[in-house]
Amino acid sequence: MLHFACAQVVNALLTQLDLLRKHNNVVILTTSNISEAIDLAFVDRADIKQYIGLPTTPAVYRILRTCLEELERVGIIRDKEKPALVPFQQLLKLIKLKNGSENGLAGDDNHADLRIGQSLLRVAASCEVLNIICSIFFF
Repeated sequence: MLHFACAQVVNALLTQLDLLRKHNNVVILTTSNISEAIDLAFVDRADIKQYIGLPTTPAVYRILRTCLEELERVGIIRDKEKPALVPFQQLLKLIKLKNGSENGLAGDDNHADLRIGQSLLRVAASCEVLNIICSIFFF
């Protein structure tokens, strides 16, 4: 029964896509992290199929940092004593300073920024980011 319902949904979607084809000012952008499950009839209707690879560790770091900053901004995370979530390039400089000399980082704030940044970097490096397939339809 579920397979039949899924087939009905796919057929309805394909029918609507076909109806949109007569309009020349419509763009449909789709993404999927399970590209092998996409119906071939759907894929065949795409004028452009573009694979977008996995983000790099610095990109994942920026994504996670931005998410944490937004959670803090809207009040979900509240910590007035929290060290700064430093940008990726600044984190690299702090790591170089630390590795360059034993006393390379002055003050507890820099140590805390480095600790938090390194923790976030470890999370970014270990993230399993989903593959994204992007299909663009031009009608």
